[in-house]
Amino acid sequence: MVTKDKGLTYNSTLHAIKVLACFSVVAIHIWLPGKIGAFYQIIARFAVPMFFLISGFYSYNISKNKIQNRIKKIFRLILRSTFFYVIIFVWMFWREGNMQFIFQNFNLTNIIRFVIFNRISDLIGYLATPLWYLFAILYIYIYLYFSNKRLLLTKRWISILLLFSFIMEATISDSI
Repeated sequence: MVTKDKGLTYNSTLHAIKVLACFSVVAIHIWLPGKIGAFYQIIARFAVPMFFLISGFYSYNISKNKIQNRIKKIFRLILRSTFFYVIIFVWMFWREGNMQFIFQNFNLTNIIRFVIFNRISDLIGYLATPLWYLFAILYIYIYLYFSNKRLLLTKRWISILLLFSFIMEATISDSI
């Protein structure tokens, strides 16, 4: 159901789906026992793609200025979050007396993995794995900012992007 309040449009169905998706994200990270737990792990995987779809739905008809503001907001959040994880990562290895491990992580291979596959954890540690979503949504908003929406919707363009993605995944993941 779509309602309007103070000039803003709310879609209560999408809000309900987001609530369910939030609980599903939590469930993905909690290992429930038995076959029911395994089944729920599979079912709950809809959550993250659903957040991307809902973000896209709400972003389609907004101005470039609003997209630019979202980019800035997410970028600031990424900077603060990454700083936090770097501090934790350095502290953990400093405490263990293994500072060289930090410098070993920051190499060309891991930088390539981050740039191509969005694997921030290879650079600043496994604790930073949750940051992948923030980087992914940032990339999408940057792409949306510079793209032509009409061109994006053509079947040919979508086919080319999908084919390119599969080729990149197959060739690069084998070589790294």
